[in-house]
Amino acid sequence: NNYAINPAVAGMYDYYQVNTSIRNQWVGVNDAPRTTVISLYGKHSDHVGLGGTLYNDVTGPTSRSGGSASYTYAFSLTSKMKLSLALQGGFTQFKVIKSGLVVEAQGDPILGGGDIVRVMPDATFGLNLSGDKWYIGAAIPQLLGSELKLMELKDTITQDGKLASHIYVLGSYV
Repeated sequence: NNYAINPAVAGMYDYYQVNTSIRNQWVGVNDAPRTTVISLYGKHSDHVGLGGTLYNDVTGPTSRSGGSASYTYAFSLTSKMKLSLALQGGFTQFKVIKSGLVVEAQGDPILGGGDIVRVMPDATFGLNLSGDKWYIGAAIPQLLGSELKLMELKDTITQDGKLASHIYVLGSYV
């Protein structure tokens, strides 16, 4: 599901496609990681690709869910090479169910208050260079650097929990 990594791949295809990825890691282990992703993307017109993704990622008492939509503009560099640029926007919900937490000290500040639910905007920039038998691209998710603020702490304690941007590189040769 290369679109889930880089939204600019929507500009490579002349058709729409639906892809899903389902991963259940460490089957049989309690609270093992489970990830589900579904994507719809493809060419809308000569130079425009559109797409969207929904995902859910759960590990023990924590989860991350969200959705996004993207716009891709593709143009030919040569008769055999195309460049696609994409901007994707959406949201991510982070959740911590405190009844599932096991901590060493009962006075741990994370246990104060109810479950933690944070919803924040997200954006991704992607680019993709493709030929007849290959492509290579990069994506930078979490462009906005939103602060998580997972705990309601007293003023004396500082909390730095920003979503850091990453660079994902993806390519293929057939």
